[in-house]
Amino acid sequence: GGGGEGGREREREGGEGWSLLLRLSASLPPHRVLAALPDNAHLSSLPSLLFPLLRGSVHARRGLAIHRNLAKLHAQHVLSELSEARGRSVKVTDISTCSVTGKLIGNDPFVVTPAGELCSYQAYKQALRRTGGRKG
Repeated sequence: GGGGEGGREREREGGEGWSLLLRLSASLPPHRVLAALPDNAHLSSLPSLLFPLLRGSVHARRGLAIHRNLAKLHAQHVLSELSEARGRSVKVTDISTCSVTGKLIGNDPFVVTPAGELCSYQAYKQALRRTGGRKG
């Protein structure tokens, strides 16, 4: 039995297994699909199986290439920011004062704010607590 032309073709190609293979080929790894081909598969029926298989493979490969390129771009951006940050220099002298408290910094630990101002570490921590962790 087989129910019409489609059923006869399914029987000729390998029955329900062939039908299942056609439906799932795009979501399975290509090597597993090819290994599962029935011995009696005709060359003329392979395009219906291979086109979705190759389309899925090409799509996955393109997706990975996009992901890889985005990761490279992000890494370059981070390195650029790091290089720029390392290139900035701050000169601290005996008369340098904290931009928050106005006190001399001296030998105390200090922070350079994103705006380029000097601030004692303690004053900076207190300012962060007051603003809820927001810098500025």
